[in-house]
Amino acid sequence: VEGYSLAVVRRFPQADICTMEAYPDTVVIRAMAPYIPLMIFRSIFLYVAEMDLVREGQVTTVVFDKRKLMYFHQPSMEWYFLSWKATMSSDGVTRHRKLQPVYAAFRTAAGLGREALFRDHPAAAFHRLDIGYAESLREALES
Repeated sequence: VEGYSLAVVRRFPQADICTMEAYPDTVVIRAMAPYIPLMIFRSIFLYVAEMDLVREGQVTTVVFDKRKLMYFHQPSMEWYFLSWKATMSSDGVTRHRKLQPVYAAFRTAAGLGREALFRDHPAAAFHRLDIGYAESLREALES
């Protein structure tokens, strides 16, 4: 992928969880389907939270490659921001990068959902995290 060698740690039908030898402190979650149902979404991200590398504090960065997603799901985003990111933060994962889909409707819906989360949850753990958006894996890793 874009000059980076990704090693698939676990494959789900809707996403791959990958590591990179060149970036041992990073886990990449790569969406492989246009939509990920909430229960599967949770399973994917909970798998990452339970990885030995994460639990041992060796991971500081998660890149969520959403470029293949076509459908936005607000309940998934709420769980991801409010619950999962808080858990990850307690294990030392403080840097989150997201690769956005090209679909304007997805970007608009995600932006509106994110604005509501930031407004409605001013004390949430995600406010203390380094969250960024990128167009490529290279940009995500270097930003």
